[in-house]
Amino acid sequence: MQENPSKYVEAFAGKYPGQDTPECLKENMARHQHHLSTLATSLIAKGCNEETIVRSLEVAFQSYQAELLDSIMALREGADES
Repeated sequence: MQENPSKYVEAFAGKYPGQDTPECLKENMARHQHHLSTLATSLIAKGCNEETIVRSLEVAFQSYQAELLDSIMALREGADES
């Protein structure tokens, strides 16, 4: 049975629902979801075990969180200036 990389990505993405997401962040989120899916697919194809896949996605997601937080702070600063 072939593993579904989406189950790993959705596990992380589910922690951060996209309701009421500003349009300027949606593209960023879609890009990162694609990168995470590609990473999961690659790790599965290499035969990595679930622990390795989850650990790798956690590291990638931490990097994404930092970038997303920077984007959100920039939005907030822009709203404060309005």
